[in-house]
Amino acid sequence: MPATRRLAPLFLLLVSTLPVTAQDGSPLSLTAMVSSLAPAAGSERSISASSGTGTENSIDLLVGFEGNTHILTIDGMKTLRTLATALMDPSLERARFSIVAHAYLPSQPAAAQPLSTRRAQAVAEHLTGFYSLDATRFSAVTGAGAAEIRSANANDPRNQRIEIRRTGAQ
Repeated sequence: MPATRRLAPLFLLLVSTLPVTAQDGSPLSLTAMVSSLAPAAGSERSISASSGTGTENSIDLLVGFEGNTHILTIDGMKTLRTLATALMDPSLERARFSIVAHAYLPSQPAAAQPLSTRRAQAVAEHLTGFYSLDATRFSAVTGAGAAEIRSANANDPRNQRIEIRRTGAQ
């Protein structure tokens, strides 16, 4: 077993207390992330934990990327580290998720869709590559482009969010 795989759980434990920012800019703790994605106790059906679609639990995360690229920043990697820790929680270990990236480029509207798709793929690759999460847990990895903007302000970071939706169990 490679050393990186042996050290991954220890590494996650050490960094799981780093702050993560929710889509509204407020801190989102690991516990809040898990509870937002977990099904309601005693229920197979869940309700949205954010302003998502209303058919599944979801969280919106501000994941940093370098400019108008799909390359993760250090802060983006920290956010995904906390997400990976949440997805390893026993209450979520059998759950499946979709990753939906959003991008809003008013000066280049045709570029928003492919950019958001590349960002969703970058998130999935980071979670599976660095944290050994099973790729089959991600039922869909898609880009929404500018179809679901949260603000007409081009600089609003909520328009560049990553949405994680729980879609069921494995």
